[in-house]
Amino acid sequence: MNVIAFDTASEYLDIALRIDHRTFIQYKKIGLKHSEYLIPNINDLCTSADLRIQDLDLIICTRGPGSFTGLRVGMATAKGLAYGLQKPLVSVPTLDVYANCLYNKDLIDEDSRVVIPVIDARKKRFYCALYSGNVKISDSLDISAEDLFDIHILKSMNIYFSGPDAEILIRILRETRPEIHTMHFSVHPAESISEKLLNMGIQYFENNGPDSVTQGPIYIRNST
Repeated sequence: MNVIAFDTASEYLDIALRIDHRTFIQYKKIGLKHSEYLIPNINDLCTSADLRIQDLDLIICTRGPGSFTGLRVGMATAKGLAYGLQKPLVSVPTLDVYANCLYNKDLIDEDSRVVIPVIDARKKRFYCALYSGNVKISDSLDISAEDLFDIHILKSMNIYFSGPDAEILIRILRETRPEIHTMHFSVHPAESISEKLLNMGIQYFENNGPDSVTQGPIYIRNST
């Protein structure tokens, strides 16, 4: 099966293409220029893999939360490809993907640990959620870095941050909440997550089938 997956929820453009057992990845920081880069980079990746775009069997994207512009571009592109090629589309919640990047690792196998995926929401706020044992244990949050650490459960947990914007949140915390220096936390370095998205999307498709035609981006803040 030929599958393409892309994440446009942050300032990074992250694309993975799988042909049989080979995976090709493009990962780059582009700011909020997804409308300029997404289609050309999909074409470049297919060309480098010697695959015609018509031969894709499944399209996968993140559905949010994240950058309003990035999500709109990503979802519109995914829907356009799915409709034009008459192929199925699956979208996966962004925070689930970022959190999942830290599971199946030895350091995240204890009940006393919580994973917090992080997306910069601008205006000194972040989109995030709390996960324990790969299960989401909070709502999706639109929250300041300072208020995040007022959540009581975090006082007794070892904390692991993931996602492309985790370092931004940590930098703010180091400046404003000195008590975090007594807490146990770790930051998963920014890196391509598109292969994880690809695997999760295939699993979603096998379990639930394609997205409804009415599925759109997930926003946890009013986009206007």
